[in-house]
Amino acid sequence: MLIDGHSGIGATQGIFHDLTKLVAGDDVSVKRGDGQVFTYKVADVQVVDKDKVDMTRLLVSTDTAKPGLTLITCAGSQVPGRSRSNSA
Repeated sequence: MLIDGHSGIGATQGIFHDLTKLVAGDDVSVKRGDGQVFTYKVADVQVVDKDKVDMTRLLVSTDTAKPGLTLITCAGSQVPGRSRSNSA
């Protein structure tokens, strides 16, 4: 499972605002719409340059014998006056 969410924009905090606080060994629970809860243990935390993201690797569980969860978000500083909608 892969979940992508915003860390935030400006002073507005996104769903993954505190994602950088996770460390290996932490538990992360995901509740589905049907109420079922899945709990995963953090295996690794990485910050990767946007030009070096390997989406194929992110879609494979760290332990291929078990289902996995990958959480991704943006990081870094927002450039004033620039957004995805108006950047080249």
